Amino acid sequence: MGEGGGGGAEELREVYFAKFLTSPKLIQLQLRDGYFRRHVLVQLLIFLQAVSTESKNMPALSAAQRKEVEALHKRCMGLLPGIQPGGARFAKAVLTMLEREEHWIKWKASGCVPFDKAASISRAEAEGTRKRKASGGGTGKRMQLGNASLTRLWNMGGNSLEDIARKTQDVTPTLEEYLKPVLVDMDPAEGIEEEYKKKNDKVYSWKALRLMAKKDVGLLSKVSAPNGGLEAAVTSLFDSLKGAPAESAEQESALDKVDKPDA
Repeated sequence: MGEGGGGGAEELREVYFAKFLTSPKLIQLQLRDGYFRRHVLVQLLIFLQAVSTESKNMPALSAAQRKEVEALHKRCMGLLPGIQPGGARFAKAVLTMLEREEHWIKWKASGCVPFDKAASISRAEAEGTRKRKASGGGTGKRMQLGNASLTRLWNMGGNSLEDIARKTQDVTPTLEEYLKPVLVDMDPAEGIEEEYKKKNDKVYSWKALRLMAKKDVGLLSKVSAPNGGLEAAVTSLFDSLKGAPAESAEQESALDKVDKPDA
């Protein structure tokens, strides 16, 4: 077997579980076993940490008791590294485990507060901000880039997040502006063929429905009504803007005929 096999066998020999004897007459014999001594010291360290941790169900230690606990803890941690094999590594692992246990107990006692922290600006982001300021971006200084068009675009400003957000608020057109092409298509004088009308453009129609849902949801009933559609909704919208719907105009015309005497 090669070196790898020998190392594996050595590790397996370290994995050993002692069978503790129950007779008090054999305690001196058992103390010769390093694994037995390790178990005793680890159990003692766990006990010392338990009694020294403040708890609602246990009275606090006095100054003399705490001093004695600290002395015993120091003595145990002094003995553990000397027990082979791997004494120093084992002692370090036990100490780490006890520290983590202590932190967990304190965290539980404080009400399990979250560990979230506010995000901080990374060094790369801060460096990029300094470079942009040094190059003139985002400042009131006018930059000359050697080309009239580039200089004009650079100095137009509006590169901050506030300016961009303000511009995006004005991008959405009004309902009347967006639907006006449909009204134009409906005019026979324009001579637009049926297949080229806006109402047949699926993307345009989808955007129009989204805009109706946002601006005037009542128009959707005109679209979904029997024999309805986008043109019916547009007709209703612009008739309402005129202040004289088609139905009202017809009623007024009929009333005028009734009121006028026959010639």
